[in-house]
Amino acid sequence: MIPKGLLLQNPLWDYALSVYPRLSQPLLELQACGARVNQLLAALWCTDTGRVWPGAIPDPIERWHTEEVLPIRKRRMALKPLLSEYPQLEGLYGSYKQVELNCERVELAMLYQWLESVRAGNEISYAHNIAAVVNLNGSEPQRYDVADLLSAVDQL
Repeated sequence: MIPKGLLLQNPLWDYALSVYPRLSQPLLELQACGARVNQLLAALWCTDTGRVWPGAIPDPIERWHTEEVLPIRKRRMALKPLLSEYPQLEGLYGSYKQVELNCERVELAMLYQWLESVRAGNEISYAHNIAAVVNLNGSEPQRYDVADLLSAVDQL
């Protein structure tokens, strides 16, 4: 399931670590509507590196997200409302959060490996690449309000 030659330490990962703290709020709001944070981060990185979003996500990346990332996130989120009543579950919650982050890092590495083959050097807007990803993330792309994300990106 994990492709050969996958680099966990890569420019997309470094970019995500750099921008996520400043974009977390609008990204998580979009995630709550069904958007995929890693794909949005990859779309922003594509823009910064002059790449046009190439289209549909390859099946191995989709499978990784569906089979590895989402189940861990679901378990973690199920614990979250219990933490006020059962603070002793904080360690378990933190462990799930760390596993989820590591699964997302693999997903970003898979996205990087795929996107690395896209020719760089184009002048492309953030709005264009974000719209391409949002259209992939759901049957109702109009439900995603990306204005806050674009505003936050402008302040980077």
